[in-house]
Parts: sequence; C-alpha cells; structure tokens
Amino acid sequence: MQRDPWLADFRGLRGRIGLYGGSFDPVHRGHLEVARSARRAHGLERVVFLPTARNPMKPRGPRASNADRAAMLRLALQDEPALFVSPLELERAGTSYTVETLRAIRAQVEPEAELYFVMGSDCLPDFPR
Repeated sequence: MQRDPWLADFRGLRGRIGLYGGSFDPVHRGHLEVARSARRAHGLERVVFLPTARNPMKPRGPRASNADRAAMLRLALQDEPALFVSPLELERAGTSYTVETLRAIRAQVEPEAELYFVMGSDCLPDFPR
C-alpha cells in the first residue's frame, strides 16, 4: 500500500522536522538529495517539502501550475518514507512569505518539536530580504 505524502496540517508533530521551501519547478533528483542529506546531517525524522505558490523573490513565478508541481512532488516522494509534501503554501492565497509559513507551522506542532529550514542554494542570496 502506498502512503499518501500529503500532510494536511502539522498538528501534533514532534521531533526534528525539516521544512524544505522552494518552487520545485520541476522537482528533480538534486532536490531529493538535498532533503536526504539534511535528514542525515541533522537527524531529522522527516523532511516536508513546501512548494511555494508565489515567491516574492521570483516575480515571473513558476512555469508549471500549482497542481502540476504538487503532482510531480507526490510522484517523486512516493517511495521516500521520510519525505513528505505539504500543500500549506499552495492553499494559502497570495504571496508566500517564509516567516508566515514558519509561524503557521510552529503554531501547530508540539512545543518540543525542532524545526529546521532547508532551502536551495539558488534562494540563499535573497534570504536576508
């Protein structure tokens, strides 16, 4: 039986959780390896991919639709037992701001949960903004 990689919410999650933000347009092996490496390096129990609906630093936006990017992630993660995808940012209207997403997740997880933010090197130059 295949697991459903969608996490509708984060309520009750505890432990070390990696949160991997990006457009994933398209998701590729490099994204998966970053998630696996972060998991190994920091002892993360799971890594949750958070595809952005509209990145404020990329005004042209993703080429693939939200639905197509979500479908690609579902396929890419179906055999990865510790990797998940959340539609949180796709379902929220407007621009996706990391700080808002992290606040929303922190409000749902257990207080002892440790959150680790993972991002691609392409986002690093804009991170201070």
